[in-house]
Amino acid sequence: MFIRNIARQFGGSLYSNSIVSLVVNISTFKENSASFGSAVSMGQCKNSLINFNRFSANLALQAGTVYWFTAPKMAEPRGLADNKFTGNIARVYGQNVATDIVGINVTPSILIYNDYTPGSYPLNLKLFVSDFYNQVVKSENNKIMDVSIADVSCSFNFALSIVCIR
Repeated sequence: MFIRNIARQFGGSLYSNSIVSLVVNISTFKENSASFGSAVSMGQCKNSLINFNRFSANLALQAGTVYWFTAPKMAEPRGLADNKFTGNIARVYGQNVATDIVGINVTPSILIYNDYTPGSYPLNLKLFVSDFYNQVVKSENNKIMDVSIADVSCSFNFALSIVCIR
């Protein structure tokens, strides 16, 4: 049993990095805390299996009861769905399982404006970053980034980049 362990940054009870294999099964993680991975945090582990564990009342100040880095030498841990998660808290995102940032999303995904005249109406976009599980990664003050483009000249390319000049 892993009970009431504390880490400042990663892995309240268990932190592994740069290892070939990690197996965590039939264990209990209770009331642990860390910024990322209140119970378990891992990176650069080619083969990991986390199954048949109980995670309860763990506190992640940022993200995830189980947190893993999506580095080139790290695949999604196997067995995550076979664990029991109850009463865990992540203050920012990923209550049970979370990762580092893997993508940027924009809504709306398609903007079509014909003959846009600068200043006539703003172009409003929501940009947000997400983890491997498509969970929104908020800023430290729990905000999602909003962008409003007004009184500018914009051009768009085929990669959906937006270039704006005031």
